[in-house]
Amino acid sequence: MAVSLVCGCGLGLLLLGQYPGGLNPAYGLALLALALMAATCAYILRRDGSYGRFALVLAFFLLGC
Repeated sequence: MAVSLVCGCGLGLLLLGQYPGGLNPAYGLALLALALMAATCAYILRRDGSYGRFALVLAFFLLGC
């Protein structure tokens, strides 16, 4: 999960470099909402480990962005 967070941070920095004027803050809120939805899916599907782990990795990646 830590690697996913670091990769998300790297992608966020790359995206920020492409837009020197900055990004709209609404994009950050949208990514936060997606991360929370992925974390909720991981909580619901915690009995089946494969989907839960994928959702948690996705959540950390989006939080990094």
